[in-house]
Amino acid sequence: MTEPERVEVWEEPGGSWCWRYVAELEEGESVELVGNRAEESEADALAAARRAYPHLRPHRTGEGTVDEGHAQSSPTGRRRAGAVVVALVAVLVAVGRPRWWTALPAAAAVQFAVHRIRRTS
Repeated sequence: MTEPERVEVWEEPGGSWCWRYVAELEEGESVELVGNRAEESEADALAAARRAYPHLRPHRTGEGTVDEGHAQSSPTGRRRAGAVVVALVAVLVAVGRPRWWTALPAAAAVQFAVHRIRRTS
């Protein structure tokens, strides 16, 4: 039988680590609260889970993902998309208004986006 309250930690297919709080309610229903961001290592996920729920001991599970929506909207994917959008806007501003002061921010934004994509890949 499972515990009425527990914290679970698991590795995503992409290598990031996630955690969630699970509470079993009456009549077979449960509440799941997923951590708000994926972690880079198991130790980071365990530390985040312990900070959020210090009264519970985290358990490692073999699950892949909570649901398809959580996997697709991972913080890593959002950061990557955000970096690309910022770079695209900066380049469009630089092209639309070619001035010396727009070229440098556009180049920096593109460099930042490339760095972010490489770091999260």
